[in-house]
Amino acid sequence: MAWFTREKTSLKTEEGERKVRTEGLWLKCEHCGFTNEIAENDARIGATIPDTITQMKAAGKSYDPVTYAGAGHGFMRAGEAPDTSDANKKARTDAWVRWKSLLGK
Repeated sequence: MAWFTREKTSLKTEEGERKVRTEGLWLKCEHCGFTNEIAENDARIGATIPDTITQMKAAGKSYDPVTYAGAGHGFMRAGEAPDTSDANKKARTDAWVRWKSLLGK
């Protein structure tokens, strides 16, 4: 990770020594794309997609958002509960299949 350098060797960085990052570090990685698993019923996260697409295109990065129908916020956690909705269960199962596929590339 050539774009990241640590100025101190200790694991603790004092408040006054921290550098503020105004943009996401994923924009600085030359080889990084970004994927996003989004619940259809999560308006707060869904509202960020258009701006993220614009930023990623401007940075020359790939961005692959997938929205899961009927799923709610936290479907990866909620999808394993015995009393979860069918939509959360399906979204969790489909998202894991997708992630395993992406990690295999």
